[in-house]
Amino acid sequence: MSRLGPGSDIHQAELPPREEDRRPAPVTFYLARHGETEWNVEGRMQGRRDSPLTPLGVEQAQRIGSALRDVPLDAALASPSPRAVRTAEIAVGGRALPVALEPALQEISLGAWEGRLIEDILSEFPDACRAYRCEPEAYRSPTGGETFPEVRARVLHFWRGLTRTPPGAHVLVATHTIPLKILLAELDGRPLARLWDPPSVAPGAVFELRFDGVGVRVTGPEDRPAESAERRADPPALRDVLRALGGVLAGRLVTLRPARRADLPYIRSLWTDPRTMAPVGGPLEVTDERLERWYAGMVDPGRDSELYLLITASGDGRLLGEASLHGFDQQRGTAHLNVKVAAQERGRGYGRDALAALLDFFFTRARGAAVLDDVDLENGVGQALLRSCGFTRDPAAQDLCRMRLSREAWFAARRSRA
Repeated sequence: MSRLGPGSDIHQAELPPREEDRRPAPVTFYLARHGETEWNVEGRMQGRRDSPLTPLGVEQAQRIGSALRDVPLDAALASPSPRAVRTAEIAVGGRALPVALEPALQEISLGAWEGRLIEDILSEFPDACRAYRCEPEAYRSPTGGETFPEVRARVLHFWRGLTRTPPGAHVLVATHTIPLKILLAELDGRPLARLWDPPSVAPGAVFELRFDGVGVRVTGPEDRPAESAERRADPPALRDVLRALGGVLAGRLVTLRPARRADLPYIRSLWTDPRTMAPVGGPLEVTDERLERWYAGMVDPGRDSELYLLITASGDGRLLGEASLHGFDQQRGTAHLNVKVAAQERGRGYGRDALAALLDFFFTRARGAAVLDDVDLENGVGQALLRSCGFTRDPAAQDLCRMRLSREAWFAARRSRA
């Protein structure tokens, strides 16, 4: 039975009197995002609606339980959404500990977007989607639902109640991306405008918060020691990470989506256009056989080391170019980069926006270590664009201009631009 009691009000618990010579024992909260769901895989918006955990989602919840196996949990709280409740129940395991439902932990309400494919929403509501990702403080759903300030108000009210939890308690909290991002931003002193700054919140991620009555110390997945080589699993394939995010990447001006077979004529036209291909050595000779072989290796069924996306305009969905990460080494965390905008679409910021979206995905979502790009020695524009994002030339490559960007350099460049 919970030390706090299944019917107790965690928000009203009072701290015992402090001894003058020491602070009370800290309260430790384990804030978890639910495991992967079927709609995560299908690329559908969830919000308040729900879909079941996938087998991987169940495994992620079990990993939370394994990480907390030796923790004397006193309470478990969860959003009323079944995916969060199920995650908490699996993590609690065999303990005689009920999972209390907390409405303030619910995901942001997204109105009629809920249940729809993210790709369709991006095409139909480009301005609202851009605000959702780039200006959350100004976002207003065109189909009903909550604003980010409204979610922030209920999440922070909930947090103020949590800070009155008895000293020394250990509490599991199972919730969703937006409530977690809002609380982490608040504890980091960031405004809503910087809500989407790192850290990322992947399915099954756990953040440990230790509150001593005065301050809070946050430990996230990136701060924990790495597991031993015998226990550490290979990082997921890039396509699996993208699928968990809804299958698309959204920038300010562009959206990056997977290619389809119907896109092959466009891809051929891109590769055979002299102006477009001039900075990378000239147009390619593309036979049907070569195109089919490429499609099978890069797209469908594809390989775990490859991720190929088409760049589309956020406003009208027209095709602008291509972007890819290829040769991904899952052990070293390195990949080669390609971003190419059609010649007639250049000079409008599409390439820079696509590059930023791809790098953000690779470093914050896929947890890559470094990207490489072999640039033509005469492609000064391309080299300048990469340098503006923090790339430096690899001195070990003497016979070509190999540009390299590490994860640390990417985050440093982002902080300098903030």
